[in-house]
Amino acid sequence: MIRLKRALVFTLLHGAALVRKALLATPRSEQFLRPGFEPLLWRIGTWRLWFAAEQARKHVPAYQQLLSEHGNPQVRIRRLVPDFSAFPITDKASYVLRFSTEERCRHGQIPPRGVVIDESSGTSGRPNNWVRGPEERADVRKLLQL
Repeated sequence: MIRLKRALVFTLLHGAALVRKALLATPRSEQFLRPGFEPLLWRIGTWRLWFAAEQARKHVPAYQQLLSEHGNPQVRIRRLVPDFSAFPITDKASYVLRFSTEERCRHGQIPPRGVVIDESSGTSGRPNNWVRGPEERADVRKLLQL
């Protein structure tokens, strides 16, 4: 049953990603950030998190290692709502400082093109780098415009 729910949600996510791209490309995309859409946006956000976690589990060496150290937790589903409570928290100390930038990328490599490496301000004492791909940069740019 969980596999069926997962397949359903991930299929919906692929469709939602296409709709999201189309909506963000429209001049009136800010309508969806107005009050009233929060429950829908929250649900889609949790599904996107689930999908991202599964992709990281498959492709990101640092995340694979972290999950392995915590017994390879699985997402539990309750009425199509993912429960991440069994997952370890990934914060600066337990993840960012522990693993290299490359280990935190897909397949353990910084992509050869189309990415930007951003650096934090270092207000905590040490700046950190993270990789942003073209899609994430476009999303951030559009959201900042809104």
